[in-house]
Amino acid sequence: MVLAGQDKDAARHAVTDMVNLVSMLADQAGWWSRTELRQRAVNQILWFTATGDQSISSSRAQRTWTQRADLQQDAALQAWEAWAAEQH
Repeated sequence: MVLAGQDKDAARHAVTDMVNLVSMLADQAGWWSRTELRQRAVNQILWFTATGDQSISSSRAQRTWTQRADLQQDAALQAWEAWAAEQH
């Protein structure tokens, strides 16, 4: 709540979205089994959720996920696949 400047309800919603995102990636992202990528993704998901930091490499994929109500879940998965492909 404090880092992201959110009220309690918004923070709860953000945490729920975060858990759902991790679950979706664990179920559907082929790269999730790669320990380094998984750890990097989890770190960035936690940081993005806690702070809203737009400067991290996964911010585009994370914004796609948070806007998924207007999009297909596939768009969010594709954005994460693109992120994973860019990681070295």
